[in-house]
Amino acid sequence: MKHNYHIVSNSIYPFAVSFFLLSLMSSFLVCFKSGIVMGVFFSCLSLVFVVMLWLKDVCKEGLSGYHNVTVNSGFIAGFLYFVFTEALFFFTIFWVFLDKVFIHGGKWWLGSGVYFDSFGLPLLGTILLVSSSVTVTVAHHNMVSGVSSKKFMVLTIVLGLLFLGLQFMEYKSLGINMSDGFFGSMFFFSTGFHGFHVFLGVVILMLSKLRLFLNHFKKNNHLMFEMSIIYWHFVDVVWLFLYVMIYNWG
Repeated sequence: MKHNYHIVSNSIYPFAVSFFLLSLMSSFLVCFKSGIVMGVFFSCLSLVFVVMLWLKDVCKEGLSGYHNVTVNSGFIAGFLYFVFTEALFFFTIFWVFLDKVFIHGGKWWLGSGVYFDSFGLPLLGTILLVSSSVTVTVAHHNMVSGVSSKKFMVLTIVLGLLFLGLQFMEYKSLGINMSDGFFGSMFFFSTGFHGFHVFLGVVILMLSKLRLFLNHFKKNNHLMFEMSIIYWHFVDVVWLFLYVMIYNWG
């Protein structure tokens, strides 16, 4: 029967992604319990590697002409559902944060003895992320205008990596960990989970940059590029909420 849908072939990638997601979560538990981080590192790299292989197959399907308007509409719907579920997850984090804060009369430091300089590394990281939103928007504008977007994409990726480097420096300089009560667990879980999303966003932007280099995108056909931009803007907005609540609340 003739239809507009692409019937995919058998693939091990969905199973592999599920397996390494389970491995990643299990490694986090081991890390929290015993401080062993190699499992987290290995699981994260394995997950990224499998996802890249899966996306490579998806790109081949698109270049072969299988991704018509109907198939692309399915990609868009699935991507929007994904972003929505991620937004709900962060909403849950903010809900827990606010609930705990208001129980203690609007305070959330709770005698931890640690105070942030919100105008130091956190502000610099905020400037980097907001700047990356500007550069990726310029890259998209250049794409639809038929102008090269490669330089601005590289700049966006560099800004994202610099943000991750700053966050790592901040973690090393704080002198606290996730075991330090509500403050430690909330700070590291919320900023760490966001940092993981920034890392994923950088990987997706790198893939988009690679496809730009290979001339896979056209000014009227660049769905993956647009999805990576939307995801990056989502990560930036979440960080602004984190910056206001975590770093400026006190």
